[in-house]
Amino acid sequence: MGLGWNLMEARTVAILAVAGTLGFYLARGLRPVKLGPQRGQGPSYAPNVKAPGYYFSWAELTRTDTGLPNEPGRIAAGHLVDLTAYVLDPLRAYLGQPVIVSSGYRSPEVNAAVGSTNDASQHTSGFAADIRTGGMTGEELARNLVDAGLPYDQLIWYSPSRGGHVHVSYVGNANRAQTLFASDAGGYTSAVPSYGDFA
Repeated sequence: MGLGWNLMEARTVAILAVAGTLGFYLARGLRPVKLGPQRGQGPSYAPNVKAPGYYFSWAELTRTDTGLPNEPGRIAAGHLVDLTAYVLDPLRAYLGQPVIVSSGYRSPEVNAAVGSTNDASQHTSGFAADIRTGGMTGEELARNLVDAGLPYDQLIWYSPSRGGHVHVSYVGNANRAQTLFASDAGGYTSAVPSYGDFA
């Protein structure tokens, strides 16, 4: 009786496991995740785009602690949509955990207020975002972005003393795939991110 019961138990567990897995995939099929821009009523600078991505909102990509106005024009908003569709949303899906945007679009005034001396910063055109994620150094996050095979123009990871974040930009066909490290010493050096930390 013991052997018969174990076989019956094993069959039941197997049937439940298959049913659960099938249910999961059916549910996913009924509600597919659409990365990239979410259509609908949006802000004045993107009236037909409710959100620039599945995982990201306009508020996240335009937030600033400076108190200054920070609305992109329509062209910069289009660049933010592309950055989100090709890099940020796929990276979030690849990691399976939130990606926090500490700085996305910056108006020229906001850019100056945060101490940037680069008037041509990619942030002012909507091409770039500074990001981080929990439990990873900047270098580990940069390595994951590279491993995911995502396209980028510039990928810069910063040492902890310089913020510990990752700057990533996307400019479409003009992407340079430039990978840099911002060390404690200042400046930027060409480097390939490993799974360790340079700092």
